[in-house]
Amino acid sequence: MPTIELDKKLKYLVIEALSAKSAMQPQLNAIALKQYHREYHQDNSRYDYYDLIPEIAQQYDQVTIADDLYSKVRSLSAECCEVHFNMMPAWDGEGDDFSPESLLGLELLTQLETIEFVAFDNVHDQTPLLVLPNLKRISEHSGLQPKIIAALRAKGVKVS
Repeated sequence: MPTIELDKKLKYLVIEALSAKSAMQPQLNAIALKQYHREYHQDNSRYDYYDLIPEIAQQYDQVTIADDLYSKVRSLSAECCEVHFNMMPAWDGEGDDFSPESLLGLELLTQLETIEFVAFDNVHDQTPLLVLPNLKRISEHSGLQPKIIAALRAKGVKVS
C-alpha cells in the first residue's frame, strides 16, 4: 500500500488513536515535550498562554505511520486529545487550530467505525467519508455538509 500524506491535523488524530499501539511508542516517546513544556510555563516564556509550541508540532509532523497501522484505527476523536494538549498545553478546545482541512488518505482507515468531536468546517471535499466501509457513527461534529449527512444516513451511518 503506498504511503499517502495525510492532512497534518487528521494525522494528529490518527497518531492519537494509535498512541497505545506498541509500534508507535518509540517515535512518540522520542518527542521532547518536557523541555518545551517547562519553558512554556515559566516566567518570561517565549510562548504566550494559548500558543501552539511549533517545536513539538514539528516533531509530530515528522512521525511516520506504518501503512499496516492504519487498519488498526477504529475510532477518531478530537475530545481531550493528548496530542493536541502536548502541542498547545493551554488549548481550550476552541478555534480551528486542530480542525482538518482535508480528508486525503482517510480511505486508509478501512476499519474506522466512529468519528467524534471533529470539526469538518474547513474540509471542502467531505466525500472521503462516504467510502469508509465500516463507518457506523459520527457524533458531536460540526461543519458536515447537508448532502454528506444525507448520504451517510442513507448508508446507515448514525450522524448526531
